[in-house]
Amino acid sequence: MKIKIGFENEDGSEEIKVFESLKLKGRALRRYLEVQDVLEDAQRVGTFNTSHFDLMMEFIVECFGNKFTTDELLDGVDIEDIYLHYKTLSKEIQDKTTKKMKNISKN
Repeated sequence: MKIKIGFENEDGSEEIKVFESLKLKGRALRRYLEVQDVLEDAQRVGTFNTSHFDLMMEFIVECFGNKFTTDELLDGVDIEDIYLHYKTLSKEIQDKTTKKMKNISKN
């Protein structure tokens, strides 16, 4: 997965940098499950706050190898795209896990 982040140059112009996510390994799945548990609990009680949003952003940054910060993500990505990036990474992890499990059950 790729993500585009806008960075403001000293002269005020914007520079767009493209980052590619790391190859997602077991640690990404574990972290995804941790984040998902917290978000599901928040949804159950009907409260979604800044700590939940921060958790999603931290997860995104981790999946991209900390090549940018959560502040850079906040400042350089359109608001609607932050949640979209989180969901895209989540789906990628779920799809890879499901595919592997199907292959295992075939054997």
